[in-house]
Amino acid sequence: MIAFIGPSCSVLDAQRVLPTATYLPPLKCGDILQALRLKPRRIAIIDGVFREVPSTWHKEILFAIDSGVEVWGAASMGALRAAELTQYGMRGFGSIFSDYFNGVLTDDDEVALLFGQAGDQYHCLSDAMVNIRATIAEAVNQSVVPSEYAGEILSALKKLHYPDRNLVTYLKRQDDEWSRVLLQWVNQGHAIDLKREDTVGLLSYLQAHDARTSQRPPRANHTLALRRLNLRIMTAPLDFELRWLPPEERYLQSWKSRRSFALLRRLAYFLAMFDGLLAVLSVDAAASSTERPFSAGVVGGGVGIVDHELQTMIARLDALLAHQQRAVRHVDGSWRDAYYACLKLENMYTEFKRDYGGDIDRHLRESPVEHRIVYLLSQLWWFHQGHLRGLGLSPQADRVREQTIEFRRVRRLLSGSDTHGWMSHNDLDAHAMQELMAMECNYRYLVEGSFFEHLGFLEPPHDRCWLLDAATLVEEQAEGRTLNA
Repeated sequence: MIAFIGPSCSVLDAQRVLPTATYLPPLKCGDILQALRLKPRRIAIIDGVFREVPSTWHKEILFAIDSGVEVWGAASMGALRAAELTQYGMRGFGSIFSDYFNGVLTDDDEVALLFGQAGDQYHCLSDAMVNIRATIAEAVNQSVVPSEYAGEILSALKKLHYPDRNLVTYLKRQDDEWSRVLLQWVNQGHAIDLKREDTVGLLSYLQAHDARTSQRPPRANHTLALRRLNLRIMTAPLDFELRWLPPEERYLQSWKSRRSFALLRRLAYFLAMFDGLLAVLSVDAAASSTERPFSAGVVGGGVGIVDHELQTMIARLDALLAHQQRAVRHVDGSWRDAYYACLKLENMYTEFKRDYGGDIDRHLRESPVEHRIVYLLSQLWWFHQGHLRGLGLSPQADRVREQTIEFRRVRRLLSGSDTHGWMSHNDLDAHAMQELMAMECNYRYLVEGSFFEHLGFLEPPHDRCWLLDAATLVEEQAEGRTLNA
């Protein structure tokens, strides 16, 4: 089980109730899809973030439910999403969820608060309105304050922006008898933390009941936005800094510090694209001849790869690229041009010239893993460029200009002389620079942007980790080959 918990309940308290769960920070957009990489049977959503980053999508939760995962919500963001998605298979727990589900509460800000974080500890800097309501209701029940006063203070606090809601601070600023009485009562420890109660209640329930896998057929519409978000997740290491991770996920996280990581991720995106393109082009693995242009760059020629789907894809790519090479022998340009372009786009070309004398064979001998990444990427990119020309697709001039501006901004080429100096170091004249930017534009929009519909297909919403596939192709000691097996 995976639980997303933040200020509603400390991880230490949660572990006392349900020690076997994996606890992750408050949920944000993409985290549900990342969590599915860890193969959970159950996900509990308690807290989420929504202001600094996009909040979790409803489609992510539905995608998890369609995958057979039992998804629960309570207390905060989880209560909101559960109330909205109960009819689609999400399950809710607690009084806050019930109030949202039954229409007693309708405003998102009822559970919102401002908090800070230090490690696993969360510090609430404001009070959730649901907790304020519960506290004042209890004060009325105990005859601490009259109901008329309770209505006035609730109305005043509701009018405040949620980060400014703090019951104690508000009461200290008032100059009336009932506020002083209520403040004294609250300071004696009588405040009600409804969000924590619902969290502990859900965890206690889940501790006592086993997960039930959904048996209903998938019902969620896998929109283009969801497909593209899923592709971004499946071409990147997990964000989660857990004390444990499966070996394959630890292996992928180790790539983030390598200088060739950006190239590896490009390769992962291309593998995802070609997965769809091979089907559209009806490429048969059996059609491969003795030429093996793709597997020539795969570690060990692909012999040690146990994943049958990946083996089949390698064979189909061999067939596709061999056919293309035979068809365009008379055309200027080759995969070698794409090889140099890949290095230039990642600002690695000057080092390539300095360290390897600009020699691809020497690059292979002295840096085999980096060479394999660039070689495989260049083979696929070279075909991609030719395929786009065959379809009559090319980026618009204004899009290329925008890409050029962004390219210069990222590399801090702030003046014309800076740009010309960079071009000189990368053996580029004005025409070659424009071609390079058009090539990058095609990648950013059609491949990384996953607008695959322009190529006649959609990214399938499957759970292949393309980054792991890319790493498996290029490194002998890839530990994580079991993720897709």
